[in-house]
Amino acid sequence: MFVKLKISVQFQVIRTNIYDAFYKLESPSDQITSYVFDVVRAEVPKMILDDVFERKDDIAIAVNRELNESMQDYGYDIIKTLVTDIDPDEQVKHAMNRINSAEREK
Repeated sequence: MFVKLKISVQFQVIRTNIYDAFYKLESPSDQITSYVFDVVRAEVPKMILDDVFERKDDIAIAVNRELNESMQDYGYDIIKTLVTDIDPDEQVKHAMNRINSAEREK
């Protein structure tokens, strides 16, 4: 099944590494996005859908940890990473709604 995640990353240039931040990466936003996709693709498939909702903070922590390790070499400090939205496939949403309705009817 497919799940769309929206992830927000707050970052800043490390003052002592301004040269690295400017010259080492051509497009820092694209590079950060690539790292986020990589970490999410590694973490989320290990989980069942309910765990993705329950452990969104764990996903954010994993992304933050990996990003911080990678991006410090380029002069960037990752301040905060948030999973702001989890959007499963429409068929999954309908199935979840049917399950919830059946539970309430009992």
